[in-house]
Amino acid sequence: MRVTRRRGDLVLLGVGEHGRGWPGELWLTNMTDTPAAELLRLTRLVDRVDHDFREIAERVGIRDYTGRSFAGWHRHVTLASAAHTVVALSRVGDEARALC
Repeated sequence: MRVTRRRGDLVLLGVGEHGRGWPGELWLTNMTDTPAAELLRLTRLVDRVDHDFREIAERVGIRDYTGRSFAGWHRHVTLASAAHTVVALSRVGDEARALC
């Protein structure tokens, strides 16, 4: 469904299996020139983020900060995020090498 408004068009995308309870998810976007198949692919990134958070973020201690200052929390989250990136990128490299 395309919606027109003053600031530009919006697209409402329904995702899920047809039948009772359809759609399972609704996504609203201003990416009106993007094909529906690409928008659908982008909706699946939420599952990837959830998976990576469970698999990687807990391992690198993203929730382990118990201090009281914002500055300390910010340093902790920055370092944990950097560690998360290293682990995620090393997995991508491992997957690419496995394909060769």
